[in-house]
Amino acid sequence: MIVSNELCYICGKISDFSIVDNATLLREAICKYCNASFRNSDTARIVMKTSIGKELPLSQGIDFLIESKITILEAQASGPIPNLLKHLPTYTCFEYWDELESGDNKNGVMNNNFEQLSFEDNSFDIVISQDVLEHIENPNNALAEINRVLKLNGTHVFTIPLHEASKTKSRKNARPVFHGDPLKEGGILVHTDWGTDILDIINIFGMRTHHINLHTFYDSTEITEVDNSYNDYLASPSLHYYRYNSIVFHSKKIKNCDLPKK
Repeated sequence: MIVSNELCYICGKISDFSIVDNATLLREAICKYCNASFRNSDTARIVMKTSIGKELPLSQGIDFLIESKITILEAQASGPIPNLLKHLPTYTCFEYWDELESGDNKNGVMNNNFEQLSFEDNSFDIVISQDVLEHIENPNNALAEINRVLKLNGTHVFTIPLHEASKTKSRKNARPVFHGDPLKEGGILVHTDWGTDILDIINIFGMRTHHINLHTFYDSTEITEVDNSYNDYLASPSLHYYRYNSIVFHSKKIKNCDLPKK
């Protein structure tokens, strides 16, 4: 099923973005040339706009990133963005295995915990995370750490599944929900359903944050609320159950965070 024909901000080609028939998670439709999803492409688009002030495809901006020595940290070691940037000397990526310490390596990939990063203060111009914050047990710790490792005026570019008709809530006492994870059989637990107050929450941590809705597929009232349809969640493949828009957040460090970790 073709969702759209447009520019891919990963490979730079005009492409059909397609997904399996009758799917609802349309932000995961992929480019026929490089397999980047709308979410990947939209993230790259904002990364390049943040880096060079232009919405240039990532594949066409590699030389600029090298010349400008922009330091980038990404909370993902595989996928369309890491595949293009991993050879850059100023790019660092990691995954998270809870049995390892931050800074350890597994199969040549650095391990890090967003709640306790192994990097020095003021190390990076850009931090990238795609659908990570909802899986962190203590997100306030991660937000403080992101602020710490960013340089002043540095930016966290990120995505989350945004619940556009409700406020943020912890899933600590709710029925368990898991999202797919290539590193973990059975998926990864969702700790937070991020909602309409996310900007206010993040800005407490020394940031100035706004969101860019780049692909709108659903009205806010159509966005998935798992607790209202939990049996459907259990019975349905994720691509045929979830409904989220492709929204990218741009969160700029304007001061050091002085909040203690919990």
